Amino acid sequence: MFTTLRKALLTALMVSIGALGLTTSAEASFQVKLDFGTSSILFDWETTTTTVSGGASLTGSTITYSTTPEGEKKIRLLDLVVSPSGTTGGFLIDATIALSNSPGSAYVAMLDLSSLSIRNQTGAAGYSTLTITAGDTGFTSPSTDPAPLISTISATAAGNNLSNGLPGDALVSFTSYLDNTNTQFGTQQPAPTINLVVGPGQSESGNTIAYVDATPSPYSLTQIATIQLGNGDRLTDGSSGTTVSTPAPAGVLLALTGLPALGVGAWLRRRRVRVAA
Repeated sequence: MFTTLRKALLTALMVSIGALGLTTSAEASFQVKLDFGTSSILFDWETTTTTVSGGASLTGSTITYSTTPEGEKKIRLLDLVVSPSGTTGGFLIDATIALSNSPGSAYVAMLDLSSLSIRNQTGAAGYSTLTITAGDTGFTSPSTDPAPLISTISATAAGNNLSNGLPGDALVSFTSYLDNTNTQFGTQQPAPTINLVVGPGQSESGNTIAYVDATPSPYSLTQIATIQLGNGDRLTDGSSGTTVSTPAPAGVLLALTGLPALGVGAWLRRRRVRVAA
């Protein structure tokens, strides 16, 4: 349970970030990239195009590019296989929703990845690694120095992650970046990397904060997650967020980093769902 003070701090922050909906910048480029081995799939919201390489295939998958009622860019993926062998082996991505609010609002700039479910179906011994990169350019607000860059991730490992002779742990590494050269997938200014070891049937989360230079604008935001799973193992209910906010009192940031099992990006997303309900 939150303390009365923490509830008050969160209430104050929610009032501050109430409206996130904005039209998108013509210069922005919201992209999500999935990599496994030599295979790669790149999704581009601005052009609504999907590019495959290294033997990857889109057969049997559903890809949707849209805009939320709040004006955020949205990419949704269903039944997507990332594999050098096309639709066999590799990693199965059951459902992913990626959001960006570029060019940002007066109070917050954000990337958000949610409803993430991943299954290793490589058939290979040992751990295999999937890399998920999401990024957008053209953020113009907030634009301050210093600005808090908040990085957050949470995930659950399926309870049956024990059938392959490995411990069953899902290994997750996550880093958020702000790049004031506005480079796509730029990694100029990182937040501290979050490393999670998620045991079978367990959920883990982590948050970090770095104070970065969000001037001059426009700037880009990038988040990179590497996920290691054994053959047949699954990671479910994954979410991640990269958030730049206007400088907030230390007590507010402390409250946010103390949110149990819920990252800042996921918290913002769930709040929007509750408001819209």
